[in-house]
Amino acid sequence: MKLWMDVMRDIEHVMDDYERIFDGWAAGGIDGLVIGPLFFNQPKLMPGTHFESGRQPLASFAPNPRVYQQFGALTPTDPVAGIEQQRRFDQMLQAAKERGWAVWLFQASAGAGPDATGNPIVDDQTQRVLAARMVDTLQHYPMVDGAIMDGPEWGYEIAPHHMNHRSYIFNDLPETAAAKCQELGYDYAALVAAKDRLFANLH
Repeated sequence: MKLWMDVMRDIEHVMDDYERIFDGWAAGGIDGLVIGPLFFNQPKLMPGTHFESGRQPLASFAPNPRVYQQFGALTPTDPVAGIEQQRRFDQMLQAAKERGWAVWLFQASAGAGPDATGNPIVDDQTQRVLAARMVDTLQHYPMVDGAIMDGPEWGYEIAPHHMNHRSYIFNDLPETAAAKCQELGYDYAALVAAKDRLFANLH
């Protein structure tokens, strides 16, 4: 079994004390790290599944305009962390690799900017912007093994309390999805019927 640690928020908490933290994780059998989205000052997930706010998120690296030009995309304009914070983050990733750990970035497309607001399944511009950001991210962090993409996806959670039905599988095909289904070539009524049959069979 491979045990990987997933760090999705509060990257700074790990980065500012990574040697001690990595030692503890390694003692517990961890041999891999998944980290991202790559922003500092991310809102923290608080009890009751709401996010605190108030701090300006900062990208962990400055974008390379040439990458976006190659894809015909606009260069992101998100505020970027200071050089020292960027350097410490790079050191942390390199230290994980030097331990022999697998290192993967979660959501390497995060930070693609406002030009990536369409549905990536059908919107060409959004596809190009997201691809550019992933290439830019992976080029900036050559020490990592790869990236994990999250979505697009259909709801997969059965528990009705999960994030206020954010991705509850039986509450994930509202009427508002009908037009998008048609655009993608799916029969909305057939999808709803299949979902309802599954619900009935489970009960």
